[in-house]
Amino acid sequence: MRRRLFVVVLVVFEVSSASTTALADANASTPVPELITFAQRGDAAAEYQLGQRYRLGRGLQQSYPAALHWYLRSSDQGFTPAEDRVAIMYMNGRDGLPKDEASGLQLWEKAASQGDFAAKIMTWLYHSRIYNGMRALPLTVRRMILLMIILPFVVAVMTAFLLCVFGFRRLLHRSKTQAAPQ
Repeated sequence: MRRRLFVVVLVVFEVSSASTTALADANASTPVPELITFAQRGDAAAEYQLGQRYRLGRGLQQSYPAALHWYLRSSDQGFTPAEDRVAIMYMNGRDGLPKDEASGLQLWEKAASQGDFAAKIMTWLYHSRIYNGMRALPLTVRRMILLMIILPFVVAVMTAFLLCVFGFRRLLHRSKTQAAPQ
């Protein structure tokens, strides 16, 4: 029972995380000069997206210090995707930040208090025995374990969705052919 609850929580976290970043990724098609203008005016979503572009090197030269600068500006305004990103950077000690789990946890707790479901899950996982047991493993192994847990459920949900869509189409097709005069 406990394992099923954990798996359901992870699946919901993935869906929630995707929907949270969808808002931030709305600026993904914005040209870089406009994005910089919006970010300099203090738009938190534009600051986050500019940080993404610097971190990934999309449309700009890759620069982790510049990415961190824009993530922190967005995070200071309470933009939860930026808080999540900076928390992950602190927890893993990468992209120009030293490993500092206390600061990462503090950002996740701040985002969770603002209603960010993904941050609530990450805070819960951090305090649970599950995370503490997995912490000793290398990051790639942890990701593979989570993927092995999540993947079957993602496939099951997608299969159910496809069956519903195509099953519904067949039902409509049958009702139209039966209603047609012969």
